[in-house]
Amino acid sequence: MLMLTTTSRTRPRASPIGPRTCIRASRAAYTLLIEAMLHRVFKTSERSVTTTYRPRRTCLSVPGSSQKMIDKSKGLPADEVFLDLEDAVAPDAKAVARSRAAAALAAPGWAGQLRGVRVNDWTTPWTHADIIEVVTAVGAAPDAKLDVVMLPKVSDVSHVQALDLLLTQLETVHGLPVGEIGIDAQIEDARGLTNINAIAAVPRVQDRKSTRLNSSHITI
Repeated sequence: MLMLTTTSRTRPRASPIGPRTCIRASRAAYTLLIEAMLHRVFKTSERSVTTTYRPRRTCLSVPGSSQKMIDKSKGLPADEVFLDLEDAVAPDAKAVARSRAAAALAAPGWAGQLRGVRVNDWTTPWTHADIIEVVTAVGAAPDAKLDVVMLPKVSDVSHVQALDLLLTQLETVHGLPVGEIGIDAQIEDARGLTNINAIAAVPRVQDRKSTRLNSSHITI
């Protein structure tokens, strides 16, 4: 399943990119997106899929730095709850938020939602630490669960491949089923849209497990 999220940004009048250019870029982006969606639909129909569908009608984003919000989110009736370590957390609070998110995902008390974490993107110094600490905590706790890792600012297939390799190593070390943790690739620029087919073809992005259904989140 491909999910499309559009954002509206107002450019200053002095911007060299005027409204007409933005409109043309948006049309081109939507064309690429539709082509990728059709490709995924027909490709998926060619193989047998025996899974339990878990809809994501409501996805709740929770700042990883707020223990109060994390505790409240555990009982809310959302289809998915993800703890945000990226935009919702200031740079000087990244380490604390990471530890809180890891502890929360490893702790009991969840109401059956799909559980995820949005890590910082690969251009920052925090990505690997986010992934290692969270997955390590989940792997060490009985009955803990991490359904998906959301990776922002994906512009090249190498971004999800690197995350896939790191997740595989961590799952192996901590005795978790290899491939069970999915990847939600958040594409936020034109380069990512041009590479969408390769990104969507990565197994952790497209594979369907019995407890989850992964998707590519497209932000234009």
